[in-house]
Amino acid sequence: MNQTELMDLLQHFKWYQRIRLTDGVYTPGPMASEKKLQRIQLPEDLRGKSVLDIGCNEGFFAFEAERRGAAYVLAIDSDAMARKKFHVVKHLLKSNVEFLLLSVSDLHERTIGRFDVTLFLSVFHHLKDPFLALDKVASVTGEMAIMEFLVAGIDGAGVEEPLVVRRMREGGKRDLLPTRAFLVEALERSGFAKVDIIASYWRKRLDGYAGRYFQERTVGVGPAIPTEALTTVRPRTLEGCVGPLRSAGRSGAGCLDAVQEMNQTAPAAATLTAGRAARP
Repeated sequence: MNQTELMDLLQHFKWYQRIRLTDGVYTPGPMASEKKLQRIQLPEDLRGKSVLDIGCNEGFFAFEAERRGAAYVLAIDSDAMARKKFHVVKHLLKSNVEFLLLSVSDLHERTIGRFDVTLFLSVFHHLKDPFLALDKVASVTGEMAIMEFLVAGIDGAGVEEPLVVRRMREGGKRDLLPTRAFLVEALERSGFAKVDIIASYWRKRLDGYAGRYFQERTVGVGPAIPTEALTTVRPRTLEGCVGPLRSAGRSGAGCLDAVQEMNQTAPAAATLTAGRAARP
């Protein structure tokens, strides 16, 4: 296929990610994939590792993991059009990365195994039950999970933060954006022992709330609890709810339940560890 034919093929699709196909030829997506790659700090050497890319879209990070030496890479997404575009790129790159049409709710160690490295990037705030998804991610993670979240914050020193903030979108849709502290709490309750925030970027003011709240993407890193130790873990107790949840009359551990109830209708990256992954 010559370059003209390649460009004609790419025009048949609407792309999101910018993926290098050949010298000077990229998929025409608006996402600055290379910049995000630097921010999430994907290990340079993945030789011998198994990698799972959850919500892969067109596969940029899955193909990059393969390029960095991963022995086995599985990419999943619930969008059929994403699968078509993924296979176009896979064919052009002559890649061995595999694709399955799955959602986060379909993840289970019995069906796909556990992976040394799990990628969960910019998926959380798109989900109907995002906090439940954290358990799913932990269940298939072996050595490390790299996760990107959209989080909320509030300006002003000494001001109490809510646990989550609603972000309204067109058509009446809403997202639940956890605050950074509550995100760490939720991750620990899902089985991750410790999360350290190492970077934040893309800060933008949220509409409403008298201009007090902002959204940003946060990058974190930390170890997770080995699978065999999960039954002995006692998560920390939330001391109380503030902001939107306080009006719901919730406090302590009931805050997490309130969040789940609100979520009937969020990126930060965290690197987390859990055990040894095996190729499914």
